[in-house]
Amino acid sequence: MPSVPNWFLVTQVGTRHNEGPAWKKWYGGCIEAGRLFFKERKMKHLIVIFASIASLAAVAASPNLIECSNKDLEVTYTTSSLDGKPTFNLKKGSEVLSRRGKEIQTQRTVLGTLVTVTKRYIPDHSTQLVTLLVPFINLTEKVQTVEFETTLVETVAKTSFGGPSLVQGVMNPSSFDLVTCKAQQVNF
Repeated sequence: MPSVPNWFLVTQVGTRHNEGPAWKKWYGGCIEAGRLFFKERKMKHLIVIFASIASLAAVAASPNLIECSNKDLEVTYTTSSLDGKPTFNLKKGSEVLSRRGKEIQTQRTVLGTLVTVTKRYIPDHSTQLVTLLVPFINLTEKVQTVEFETTLVETVAKTSFGGPSLVQGVMNPSSFDLVTCKAQQVNF
């Protein structure tokens, strides 16, 4: 079924189904897709059903604060902050690493979201990366905090001005740390 934006649902509840170009485009798309076929008299009810589904989906929220640790390290990742930018902080022994905004890369995978930051870059030698695997999590009114275990990966991506064929052996050796995490939604 084609995606229907929430604003569209709200504006169409009190309107006849055949008014406006946006409605005609959406309705035509449904017919073309062959997924929905309904008579004129049922349109208002269908819109109410879509609005109900959209409001149910809005109940579940993704966490915006992930705090992880083990006996050797502490990691904090926020998807937003007071200035609206994500933050990533790692403390491992005496080493402290802080990154924010565009210095943080995220990639959705089947495992979850890979949150990666560059720890150190040495030209013609290596790039040291730190990646936190964050599983997909839904928070609700009943479940406001979720605890889980995941992996923090430290990778050394070996580089060469002459290209990857000049790197000998494993090109990206990694070490893995198991961490216990707490995920929650907070207001910044």
